[in-house]
Amino acid sequence: MSYARARLWLGISSVGFWVVLSLLGLALGLPQAWVERAAEPGWGSQFSVLAQALLVYLLLALPFDLIGGWVLPRRFGRSNESLPRYGRRWLRGVAVQTVVLLLCAAWVLAWGRAAGGFGAALAVFGASLLLLALQTRLAAAVAWARRTRVGRKLIWESRDPGFAGGWAGLPGAEVEVQPQHWRELLDDQELHAQETRRAGVLATGSRGRAVALALAFNLLGFVLAAQLPGAGVGNAAELIMTGLGFAIWSFLGLLVLPTPSRSGVYEADHYALQQRVDPEVLIRAARKLDR
Repeated sequence: MSYARARLWLGISSVGFWVVLSLLGLALGLPQAWVERAAEPGWGSQFSVLAQALLVYLLLALPFDLIGGWVLPRRFGRSNESLPRYGRRWLRGVAVQTVVLLLCAAWVLAWGRAAGGFGAALAVFGASLLLLALQTRLAAAVAWARRTRVGRKLIWESRDPGFAGGWAGLPGAEVEVQPQHWRELLDDQELHAQETRRAGVLATGSRGRAVALALAFNLLGFVLAAQLPGAGVGNAAELIMTGLGFAIWSFLGLLVLPTPSRSGVYEADHYALQQRVDPEVLIRAARKLDR
C-alpha cells in the first residue's frame, strides 16, 4: 500500500467514525442525558460542560492524529521524528485548537442564550470572519513555523512536505502563504507557473467566491443543525447536539464541495495559460508537487 492510499484509508476511517458517532449521539440524545446529570443552569457550569465535551473530542481524535501524524510518516519514510518530539508538537497544536474552539463555543452559546437562534447565527458569522482574518496567526501558533515576509507573500517553512500554502485572510486583504520547499523543489519556470496560478485565484475572483460559498455553507449548516430534535443554542447540551448535527452537514460538504473547488483549479490553470505560461511547465510542476 502506498503512502497516499494509506492516508486515504485513514481519512475514510476517521470520517466514518465521526459520522457514526454523531448519528448515534443525535439518535440517543447522549449530550442531553449526560448534561442533565453533570450541569447546573449557571453559566459557569455550562462553560465547564463545553470544556469537558472538547476533552472527550480530543481523546477520541487522538488515535487518528497519532496514526496520521506519526505512525504513517515513519512507516513510509516521510519522517524520522521521535514520538516525544511529535507529542510536544501535537500538544501545542491541540492546545491552540482547544482554546479557539472553547472560546468560539462560549461566544455562540452566550449569544444564543441572550438572543436566541438569530443571535447565535450572527455569532457564528462574526466568529467565522474573525477566524478568517486571523488565519496566518492561528496557523503559526499551531505549527510554530518560521516565516519570512516578502511584500504580500509569506515564505513559510514546514516539516510537512505536503504543505501547499495558499491565500489567507479576509477578501481584499489577502496574503499569499508559499512553502519554502517549493523554492527548493521547483525550478524558476515552474515556480513562476505556480505563482501565476495563485495570482489568477485573485484576479478571476475565484477566492472571493470560494470564501462566500464557505461562509454561506457553514452558516446554513449551523442553522439547520440547530433545528434538529434536542439541538439548539439555549444551553451547552443543545449546542453540543447542534455540533453533532453540523458534523453530518460537514460530511455532506465532502460530497458536494469538491465540484466547485475543482472548477476553481481549472480556472487558475486557464488564467496561467492566458498569461502565456507554457502548458508543459504547468504539467511538470503539478507532477513534482503531486509526488
